[in-house]
Amino acid sequence: MKLVAIAGIAPGTLNYLYWYLPLRKRLRDLQYFNYANGAEHKTRRELNAAYVRHLARERVEFLLEVVHSGVLYPRALAERIPHVDLAIHFFNDDEWQFDIFSRFICQYYHVVTTTDPMCVAQYALFGKTAVLIPWACNSDLYRKLDLPKRYDVTFIGQPHSDRAQIVLHLRRAGIEIRVFGAGWDRYPELASIWGGHLSTDEVVHTINESRICLNPLSASTRDRMVVKARVFEVSGCGSFQLCSAFDEVSRYYEIGKEIQVFRDEKDLVDKVGYYLEHEEEREAIARAGYERTLREHTWDARYDHMFREIERLRPQIPERPQPIISSKRVTVLYYARSGRLTQATAESLNGQTLPNVDVVVVSDQRLSGAEALTRPWRQTGTAGAESLSVDSDFVAFIEDGEEWEPEKLQFQAFALEQDAPKEIEISFAQWGVSHKQRETEFMTYVLRWLRDNRRLDELVPVGAVASSVMVTAALYERERPWLLRLLLEHERSFAEKYFRDRRNYSHIELGVALVRIPEARLWELIGSLGRTERYQWINSCLRYHSRTYVPALLKRLRLARAWTMWRAYRLRQPGRRSVSQGWTR
Repeated sequence: MKLVAIAGIAPGTLNYLYWYLPLRKRLRDLQYFNYANGAEHKTRRELNAAYVRHLARERVEFLLEVVHSGVLYPRALAERIPHVDLAIHFFNDDEWQFDIFSRFICQYYHVVTTTDPMCVAQYALFGKTAVLIPWACNSDLYRKLDLPKRYDVTFIGQPHSDRAQIVLHLRRAGIEIRVFGAGWDRYPELASIWGGHLSTDEVVHTINESRICLNPLSASTRDRMVVKARVFEVSGCGSFQLCSAFDEVSRYYEIGKEIQVFRDEKDLVDKVGYYLEHEEEREAIARAGYERTLREHTWDARYDHMFREIERLRPQIPERPQPIISSKRVTVLYYARSGRLTQATAESLNGQTLPNVDVVVVSDQRLSGAEALTRPWRQTGTAGAESLSVDSDFVAFIEDGEEWEPEKLQFQAFALEQDAPKEIEISFAQWGVSHKQRETEFMTYVLRWLRDNRRLDELVPVGAVASSVMVTAALYERERPWLLRLLLEHERSFAEKYFRDRRNYSHIELGVALVRIPEARLWELIGSLGRTERYQWINSCLRYHSRTYVPALLKRLRLARAWTMWRAYRLRQPGRRSVSQGWTR
């Protein structure tokens, strides 16, 4: 069996720990294409071209991919289909990525795996075979060390959802707890119990040194619980864990005998106190969970199951995956401010994979360059746009100088069809022009931060430029003045006024990179932050180990004072050294 693996690997990342190392151990002839190698691929265009060339060299019998949002173009995935007998994608964050990424990309694979039991049926709705592969323990890394217990209670992870509130409740109840991981520096009242960031080895040691490992299962999306790898890793280290009461846990461990759960804050305090006092009972549960993990919940066991299931299902898998093409009609309002149709923008319109598209060029100037448009088009002035009627299902917007990937309209129309009650979709304008190693990934994070850290009721993020928006024709007719202001005047306040009700609004960050905005425009969006938000954002960059690009970014934004403040803050953290001295995690 010839197997080629595609992913972005850096030592210590989830791909490396949970995906690459276990596969490499069992498949010595594993071929590998690392899409995160910025030294070889300076831009996404070069990376995608190299990806297609790599798979076209010879027939690939078995392709296994873990592709994160925005890395590979959908058209590149489509080009490699004829060269692969069986393409599989390993989706590992479907509890929050299914709507914004997985349901679009799965169309380019024969089979998918998912860690979320709820998504198996959802993939079936798209005619896609899905194999449930839950998270597991890499037993070569997360192992029992028989270290003395240093901590009563520990939590390792980020303070999203209700985690900070749970930790604060334990503190107020007089329970000694230590927390580790990114984001806790935002809670001054917890500064004394924050142990900073941990390497993988430090995580393993901390778990082994803890009497009780706290493990709330709330997803970062706040609306559900999920069983992630940490559940199996704690048990794989032979430590006792107390996790949220969630029915899914009983699929893997026997409650009260191999793991323990808490139902509310009072129950948590009671059980922490009880198991700190009853060491023998606590260690018996930890020992039973450890033995169960080694029998059933290692990545070796998961991959055995995955390959068996794929071979069993192979006769019923279609020979070639077919992406879903929407039949909806879309009118594009193209704002040509100077009256000149930019060649790059016109080409991105001509190249759209959605078949039923017509273009209305909005400009008060005499048009030039219109011959580049092969789509049906007509012109109107900015005043005429106020009364323009559209004979289509959806309306999209684009400005001169900005570009779309070929699948932009196709995916957005597909999303609006699937989310019938919702009237607006946003393909987050998340990618600048990438010339530096990892800068593309960084731009994604920057704009996600802008979205997540603004006011909760401001549903359209700072980065929601007009070129990222598609709306239903009904919404366009109802809110025409505000939507035109978004296009003509860069007006984003319409979201605050009209779309605060989430039932009538869908912020879909299509995980594929569908909108490319000029790099200068991207820096302009970041630079529009107030001073306080700038500092908060810089502080948040700690999560992404940004020693290479934060200084360059701040220099470009002329934020020397902010950089000085951020570096001073960094030096005050335990176990940290300055950039000039090198970094510790």
